[in-house]
Amino acid sequence: MIKTEDSWLIESFEETYKNCCSTKYNPFSDPAFCRVYEIIDLEQLLAKLDDLDGVREVKELPDGMHMRLTYREEDFNCGVSFMSGVVADLVVNGDEFVVICQDDDNLNGLHDFLEDEVSCVLLREDYQVNVLTAFRYLGGQYVSFEDVLLEPGSEAACDDGMRLISAHYHIKDRQRVVERLETMGKDFCFQGRDFQLYYQVEASAHGPAFEAEYIMGSNWIAVSTFGDSDMARVRQQFEADMYGCLEFDGMEIREDGIFDILTADLKKAYPQLSAILKELYLNKWVHSHLSLLQGMSPSEARQTEEGNRLLWALYKKIKRREGNRHLSGKPNNIILKEYIRKIEQK
Repeated sequence: MIKTEDSWLIESFEETYKNCCSTKYNPFSDPAFCRVYEIIDLEQLLAKLDDLDGVREVKELPDGMHMRLTYREEDFNCGVSFMSGVVADLVVNGDEFVVICQDDDNLNGLHDFLEDEVSCVLLREDYQVNVLTAFRYLGGQYVSFEDVLLEPGSEAACDDGMRLISAHYHIKDRQRVVERLETMGKDFCFQGRDFQLYYQVEASAHGPAFEAEYIMGSNWIAVSTFGDSDMARVRQQFEADMYGCLEFDGMEIREDGIFDILTADLKKAYPQLSAILKELYLNKWVHSHLSLLQGMSPSEARQTEEGNRLLWALYKKIKRREGNRHLSGKPNNIILKEYIRKIEQK
């Protein structure tokens, strides 16, 4: 396309790429890789960013600045697509610095740049979210990146209040990792087609409760827990004295929870696994402190008038989720009656 004095004209065109795309495709559901740092020296960080070619300020934030790194000047005589030409969004927000990329290689390249010579930032966490969640953070109304994940209605705020997160590692010494798993995840072990599955449990008043899930492939392992505090504790136990055996490879939110592992092959090999996971999950849920219940657990909430009011609101969310999954043809691994039964169980 070319621009004349008062209009746009198509000068020529050619087919460069062909792809069959669903009409339901939503670009905002594409993944975005986000790396969160703690700022050690703000002046040094800004000086480093000035050395990058293609960085421009997008807007000021209440406690910082949103910048964007592009690999070419905006030129509307060239074809454009969603997020065309953007290498990364760079956000200074209070004492944290966030790099958001749609290409993992760009994220790692910027990390190497920031760590070159004297580091002015300290790595906190890696997250993989959808583009819409990343854009929500760019609005500037959040004190920290984790706040956008915990916001009700976001992709990380599940209908029953539980958020499953996974830490991914490359395995460098498989035998040592297997030995560690046989101590931490010895309670329940299962063999998939090309992975091994371990569950670590903890005691609760209702019976064994989920603490962590370990999925191990040929040269990788994913460790999953419900919530950041459990993740910090489990990772500390799992990584203890394992220097040189593991290489951390980032974190993501498991939107479908622990039941997404239930493939047809695994359910056929272990018919009891679905029921085991349901009980481990409910025993964890009933004693978990949920933001949807203002920090109370479901078992605590049912003991007060205000808690019961919040529980009814939670029941409505779960029931609505049931209906939506039914309409979309997806199974409900746990139905509302089972949540209520677990809360009322003596």
